Amino acid sequence: MGDEHRLGTKELRRRIAPNFTPRALSTYASIQQRVILAHLRRWLDAATATAGEPLRLRVPCRDMNLETSQTVFVGPYLADEAREEFARDYNDFNVGLMAMPVDVPGSAFRRAKRAVARLVRTLGRCAGESKVRMRAGGEPECLMDYWMQDTVRELDEAAAAGSPPPPHTGDEEIGGHVFDFLFAAQDASTSSLCWAVSALASHPDVLTRVRDEVAAIWSPGSDEPITAAQMSEMRYTQCVARQVVRHRPPGPTLPHVAREAFPLVEGCYTVPKGSLVFPSLYESSFQGFRDAAAFDPDRFFSDERRGGRGVPEELPGVRRRGAPVRGEAVRAQPPGAVRGAVRDAGGLPAARHGRVRRSRVHPHHRPQGRLCRLPQAALRQTSFVLATC
Repeated sequence: MGDEHRLGTKELRRRIAPNFTPRALSTYASIQQRVILAHLRRWLDAATATAGEPLRLRVPCRDMNLETSQTVFVGPYLADEAREEFARDYNDFNVGLMAMPVDVPGSAFRRAKRAVARLVRTLGRCAGESKVRMRAGGEPECLMDYWMQDTVRELDEAAAAGSPPPPHTGDEEIGGHVFDFLFAAQDASTSSLCWAVSALASHPDVLTRVRDEVAAIWSPGSDEPITAAQMSEMRYTQCVARQVVRHRPPGPTLPHVAREAFPLVEGCYTVPKGSLVFPSLYESSFQGFRDAAAFDPDRFFSDERRGGRGVPEELPGVRRRGAPVRGEAVRAQPPGAVRGAVRDAGGLPAARHGRVRRSRVHPHHRPQGRLCRLPQAALRQTSFVLATC
């Protein structure tokens, strides 16, 4: 079973790889900018209509991120009516996540369970439509298209040889994987964007520096998209995005199963093997930083903050990990991406504190690696929106 699982995972990663080539990342960046700018303009119009009254941004941020995800993942395959139904189902799913897991008729958990099934079916239909379009020679317009290009070719080759369809090519299975992408991309970005707005409102000096830096390079009124070269010049803006996800982690905890018994407190308590452990990622983000409670983007930026490591203070987990097609992602540097966006967000560098494995949780170690991974979409989205505000 273990070998079969590893082989299946390897095959799935191979199929996902075309979604993250430089060309694909460029397509997604263009979509993100278009959708985000449209929402920002609507927010400004709403603020004007209410005579300057403050607007609550949590729900608008969520709606913006959901539309961004929908358009990046399945682009032309969701009509307006389908998008509205999709948004309602995704909201039911979110509510169910926070409810007691009691699967009885009428419960939030049951509604969430049914909503997920509908969402997966909808995304499965999008996969089927994408296969038809890619088989007809259409140009890719979203993640689903890039995924289906090679999938269609392999399906056709298998059919011509009289072989069964390759694994991981069924419409509904693909829909399930895309739903996982959607879930990973959605809520963390919404959280970080709301905290970014709050932080900038509370720190006008930081807001002024961000605006000055962006205005010297790019103007939202120009109707020109931000290029990768321009974004790489917005160093302080990127540092603000890093500080947001450090100061207010979008994922405050992440459950893991202990692979072995581990003494959490010597002589007092040992975590039994097989226990479900909820490490505090929020707490880990305040360890290893000078004046950790302060919102200070300069900790990632200023030469004066260079310490014995020879680099400015860094986000937790600067260690690289073997993400799919990591090299292509680094070379592409799409607009809105920040350096290190394909790295883990975990503990201090391994050379200083060592790696804390998934099976071990210690109060004096900061969780690292997969135990403490900040969603990378939060960094990308926050960095871009900061540049466009």
